[in-house]
Amino acid sequence: MVDFINRERGFPAGTGDSESRPPAAPPSAPAGLELAIRQAGGQRFRPIVLTSLTTFAGLAPMMADRSMQAAFLIPMAVSLAFGVLFATVITLFLVPIAYAILDDLQRLPRLVASLGAAPRMSRPVSGA
Repeated sequence: MVDFINRERGFPAGTGDSESRPPAAPPSAPAGLELAIRQAGGQRFRPIVLTSLTTFAGLAPMMADRSMQAAFLIPMAVSLAFGVLFATVITLFLVPIAYAILDDLQRLPRLVASLGAAPRMSRPVSGA
């Protein structure tokens, strides 16, 4: 998911920091980040959900089996199936949210520095 967001933002593949941005690329704006996250989520939603559902459906017969031979496999199948569903939710929701928060935190020092570097109005010295 992060790789797709980086591609949508124009970063080289595999990098997440702004220092590795190509020099010709404009600095990313928060609106551009939101658009990149939405497009990446839209592109990856279907494959992620279908993979998770097919894995869960493949484990369903093992979870439903009540024979004595499969008794020791049922806990493994249950934990694997619901782990896949939990990881799907994390991938689709928490990863993009964490990416946006970390991007804001990365941008924060530059914002504070630009506010501190604003020209100050100096009072003229009176000649008294």
